[in-house]
Amino acid sequence: MLDDRNRAKKIISSEEGSSTVEFAILFPAFITLITGCCWLALYAVVAGNVQQMTYEVARQTLQFRVDPSVSPDLCQHIGDVVVPAMAESFSAIDPARISAVRCAPASQPGWTELTLVYNGAGHGFSPLLRAMNNGSEEIVGRALIMGG
Repeated sequence: MLDDRNRAKKIISSEEGSSTVEFAILFPAFITLITGCCWLALYAVVAGNVQQMTYEVARQTLQFRVDPSVSPDLCQHIGDVVVPAMAESFSAIDPARISAVRCAPASQPGWTELTLVYNGAGHGFSPLLRAMNNGSEEIVGRALIMGG
C-alpha cells in the first residue's frame, strides 16, 4: 500500500513533459502575435507608400502650375500620366488598386489639393484597416500642388 502511494506521489509531482505542455499552450498565441505584427508592418508600409507617392505626384506636377478652374484637364493628366508612372516605382503599391485621383481647389487661392485613394481590400491587413478606418478599406493620401 505504501509503495503504491509513493508511486502515485512520484507521478503527480513529476515535471517531465511540462515544458511541452507550456509550449503547446503558448505557441498559438505567439504565432498570432507575430502574424499580427507582420500585418501591421505591411499596412504601415503600404499607407506610407501611398502618402509618399501622393507627395511625389504633387511634386512632379509642379511643372503644370495652373489653376484647375482655368485648366480642368490637370487632374486628368495627373490620373492618366503621372500616377501610373509613379506607381511603378513603389514596390508595395499595386497600380491597379489606385481607385481614384481627385483634384480640388485648396484653401489657398490658385492651389490644388490632390487626393489619391488606394483600395486595400483583399490584403491580409483588411480587417485591421476596416477597424482603424471606420469600416472603409481605402487608404487615402493627400498633398497640395502649389499654384502660382
